[in-house]
Amino acid sequence: MTKENFVKAIHSFVRSKIVDDHFRNFLTLSHFSYAKQMSSPDRAKALEAEYMRIVGTYRDKDDVRRMPELRAMIFEGVHSQTDFLGSVSGELNVLDARAGQFFTPYEISRLMAEIDLSDVGSIIDEKGYFTIQEPACGADGLFAADA
Repeated sequence: MTKENFVKAIHSFVRSKIVDDHFRNFLTLSHFSYAKQMSSPDRAKALEAEYMRIVGTYRDKDDVRRMPELRAMIFEGVHSQTDFLGSVSGELNVLDARAGQFFTPYEISRLMAEIDLSDVGSIIDEKGYFTIQEPACGADGLFAADA
């Protein structure tokens, strides 16, 4: 249900922008709000300035005020044993096939994880750690599928 609510919320934003812009702005503003907490004062100031520039592109500030609710949906969605952002990106049609962006369905990621990580427990027992290379090179769908 959360994924559907997230997609509806993005589509409900003022139509002065395309869905890609809303989604990109949401991700950018979310990143800036966290990154500035861990940045130097100068970097935090630059991030805040860019944050406010993006906010300024929205005539209806209620769209911006709803973004923390969208972040909450993502946190809830991450715990649902799916690649939440990957599936939302696919549903919103914001992936660029010309740039090689494709969503790997969770079921495929789960199968790959079961095959590739079937003996990870014994590796950890032997070495105390394991390393992983994420072949999907995206939102860590394979790694998340094994969690």
